[in-house]
Amino acid sequence: MGARRKPDTDRTSKRKPSTIESRAQRKRIAFISIASVLTVLLIAGTVRIITLSIAYPSPGHMVFSLGEEVIGGDIGIRATSLEVFEGEEILGILPEYEEKMRDRGELVTPDQVRMFVCSIVLSNHGDSVCSVAVYNYILQVGAWKNGSVSYQYPELNEGRGSQVELKPGEQVELRLAYFMYDFQFKSRSDFEKIKEKDIDLVLKSYPIKIIIRMPYPNR
Repeated sequence: MGARRKPDTDRTSKRKPSTIESRAQRKRIAFISIASVLTVLLIAGTVRIITLSIAYPSPGHMVFSLGEEVIGGDIGIRATSLEVFEGEEILGILPEYEEKMRDRGELVTPDQVRMFVCSIVLSNHGDSVCSVAVYNYILQVGAWKNGSVSYQYPELNEGRGSQVELKPGEQVELRLAYFMYDFQFKSRSDFEKIKEKDIDLVLKSYPIKIIIRMPYPNR
């Protein structure tokens, strides 16, 4: 009886490690490829962020106080006072405003509204006529900000509009009105906390933010 052939265990055992090593090598190559792509994307993203930051840098701040004159070119602007009116007090100054107290068609109650009136003095220090668009001035408190409403300029400024022309050496005092509503805040509590903060009149936002900072009236 012939002897059985012994299985070639040595050859089989040699094939398995080779297959495992091949798979491990493929995984390493795939991992390196993915890592390389991610690195390139990360570098590209970083370069883009740096480029955008250089092209559009965050604005710096220039802060002035109530009574200080801010000079921009030939024009000087100085905030002389800030008043706040609530509820029925607003109707005492602007009686016709009752018809405009609406939000999406619904009547807004007086206790939901505040009106800030900022008095400013504009001066022309140059030798030619200058035009100033006072409707560009924004009132800001924290995240809240609002522009003044143009129809109120004539009522508060003896018929003068929101685009002011000044002759050389001329000086004029104006009153700018800004409305704040409680529904512009997350809660009534946030609306009330505004009384603890300073109010900013923003004259310019970019490239340098220029503001006149005023304490909340009667604080």
